[in-house]
Amino acid sequence: MLSRKSRITTLTVLVVLAFSTIVPALAYAAPLANNGKDWQYVNGNSWAQNNSPQTQINKGNVDQLEAKWIFPLESGSVSTPQWLVNLLVGEGSTTPPIVVNGVVYFTSTAMKTYAVDANTGRMLWKYQYTVDIEKVKQRLPLIVPRATHFHGIRYWSSQDVLLVPGAECNFIAIDAKTGKEKFQVGPTCIDVPGSKYPYEIFTTMMGTTVLGTYEKERLFIGGSGGNERGADSGYRVGRGMVWAVDMDNPSKVVWRVFNQPPQDKPVNDWALQDCDKGWFYTIPCSEVKTKAPQNLMNDWQIVPGEVPHWSSSVTAMWGQPVVDEDTGFLYLNTGNIMPYFYTDYRPGPNLYGSTIQAIDMNKGQRAWWVQDAPRDPWDYDCNWSGFLADDPKLGKVYVKGCKLGFLHVRDALTGKPIHYIDTRAEGQYDPRMGSLMRGGVRSEGGVGPAKGGLLGVEKPLNPLSESDMKKLALRDQYPDGTWITINPPIGHGSFGSSPSYHDGTIFHYVQTGLATNKLQWLWPRDPSTLPEVAPYTPSPLYVSSGPVNATLVARDLVTGNVKWMYFYPYTNVRAFPTVTGGMVILPHPDGKMRLIDESNGKLLREINLGGTMLIGATVGQDSAGNSKIFVLVGAAVGAQGSIPGNLVAIGLSDRAAAEVKTTTVTTTQSTTVTTTSATTSTVTTTSATTATTTLTSTQPAKTTTVTSEITQTSGLPSEITYAVAAVAVIAIIAAAFLAMRKK
Repeated sequence: MLSRKSRITTLTVLVVLAFSTIVPALAYAAPLANNGKDWQYVNGNSWAQNNSPQTQINKGNVDQLEAKWIFPLESGSVSTPQWLVNLLVGEGSTTPPIVVNGVVYFTSTAMKTYAVDANTGRMLWKYQYTVDIEKVKQRLPLIVPRATHFHGIRYWSSQDVLLVPGAECNFIAIDAKTGKEKFQVGPTCIDVPGSKYPYEIFTTMMGTTVLGTYEKERLFIGGSGGNERGADSGYRVGRGMVWAVDMDNPSKVVWRVFNQPPQDKPVNDWALQDCDKGWFYTIPCSEVKTKAPQNLMNDWQIVPGEVPHWSSSVTAMWGQPVVDEDTGFLYLNTGNIMPYFYTDYRPGPNLYGSTIQAIDMNKGQRAWWVQDAPRDPWDYDCNWSGFLADDPKLGKVYVKGCKLGFLHVRDALTGKPIHYIDTRAEGQYDPRMGSLMRGGVRSEGGVGPAKGGLLGVEKPLNPLSESDMKKLALRDQYPDGTWITINPPIGHGSFGSSPSYHDGTIFHYVQTGLATNKLQWLWPRDPSTLPEVAPYTPSPLYVSSGPVNATLVARDLVTGNVKWMYFYPYTNVRAFPTVTGGMVILPHPDGKMRLIDESNGKLLREINLGGTMLIGATVGQDSAGNSKIFVLVGAAVGAQGSIPGNLVAIGLSDRAAAEVKTTTVTTTQSTTVTTTSATTSTVTTTSATTATTTLTSTQPAKTTTVTSEITQTSGLPSEITYAVAAVAVIAIIAAAFLAMRKK
């Protein structure tokens, strides 16, 4: 019989062993679709990390890479609906290729979605979106002033569909196997509270890059942008918002979170309603509320107590909405504040433009927010995607850089700042870029600072300053006809692409360039005299000048320190870096794809593809199990591009592919054994609570494929997983205790 001391020791050991089974689950959360076989989201996985865990193509065999096939994009003028032709729809594609089950998908600006065999480059099907646009305008509050434009599509595994933006403030679900329409999500622009004006198809398509999915609560997540800069931006446009739609009733909007005040009634305390949840870069909103409350009252209101001017809005959320299934938080970033330059039309910090924010999807409420550029006068918004990461030291963090050049690393649950790094400061970029702090805004001839100083170009405007938040009128600083040079330039600014992440390292570009503008103040000082449909061209002369280049920076997530840099001397860079196989893939506008060592930034190889690359490269396997890199070459960016371009697949030579051996961590719901004549065999095993391990090895064999579907619980919410584990722990302890009592 065990002594009392022995029984206590035994019970303690059992408790420790039991709880040790759930500690890894608590410590290491992971994104969905994080596997080396597919590329299902614009930025790879559900946390937008722009990496693939495949190792078949790696830094040791880059010399064996070659173009495997080229798929020419069809001209936008071929078999395109007349309503799109009338909008002068451009050529090419702005959507990174999606790779699923050996098929590559992308959508052109002419709203044609293609499925291409990743093995052969043969087109499998094509879907042409079309609609009677005149009937749509009668049915919905929509205007169609210009051509279509969107930044991505995605794959949704639950229904085996591609989710593609439509022109009716909706998304189309296209069957991934057949190319046939399965269902629609929306419309989302009907009966919008506080929205007085119609929506524009351009900004509803760009509202969010892709449709998010929150599986736990059965919600689709998307958004609609307000007014967007352009020759037609004098149009009145509906209220910018984020929305959730019921998956089981995809025409039902469950909740909306608005990024600008109502257009039909004054809300004097707009900036105070979520003040306790936010920061102006690193200054808590609560501090501004205490020290300078007048700066927050009557946000957006030219006349206190009246509605904002009709031109005011927050534009599109360009990036991938990042969904965390465990916490129920959504992360996204808002576009520029309109009308920019015309700060006298919009006093106040102008919440929630140029922000990073987290939304609690269970409540349909903002959880926290950070405004990177309060009352942003220069289009320095928070474009593109950030990423979510779960770090052993920091916990979950959200990482995002905005156009002005500051990188945020924020606590994902609270929004509290962990790092706020000026990436343009000395030591943060390659010195061959010159000084990125050269004075920001310069006066005529580039001699001396312009009147009024930097005006937020070197640093954001100060939310504690009444002059910055309420009194600043940019036209007083820069009279009509003045030539100025802005650094970083308006457009994509210092952060011109999404950052990437792998194994504790952030990969991001810092870029410079000078934009020379001749300002012409076409709108009157008195906003009440401006017609509600008017041309908006505050800067008709806009040319780049001076050095234009970029530095890719590898930065330690925990410390914020620079690990290494890679200098690109020719232009700015729009395509995101892709991390895979111990290397970083860099598609560049000069027509060369560069592959650099992930550990030290050394150039491994340049591949000249003969055309500009402005879209990030993606990675996935073909039907034979061979990994490939997919990139759009020569494809235009923007609605008015003139070059269709090509989709290019790059893979290992046949000999190298036959020799490769790799181990890849994947997530799957099936067990597959595949043996091919390319001497590759794949064995996949799945556990309900652990990641899948896929072993790929080389051996001579005939082609046989056996796939058995496993019916099991997979991808359970962490609360359920932990609850089940806790019950198991209690059962073990109880059993042990009863057993010892019997003895």
